Amino acid sequence: MAKTIKVRIPAVVAPDGRWCAYGYQDAMKDPDWSMVEEVADAGEYEGAYLRIWITAELPVPETVDVAAGAIEPA
Repeated sequence: MAKTIKVRIPAVVAPDGRWCAYGYQDAMKDPDWSMVEEVADAGEYEGAYLRIWITAELPVPETVDVAAGAIEPA
């Protein structure tokens, strides 16, 4: 079974339907909600946003070693 990691991504939705989701490791603890809201509307909206979390299980990439060899040209 592939190894997974649980992520929480902060997202906002404005009453007019504009939205933004932006996440990284430290945002799971203390997201910059004002930045997410500003990106959602490019600074054009002054109303209240719905703040939500998107939670997902994502696969962790695995490192694979590949055996290879070289042949000298004749």
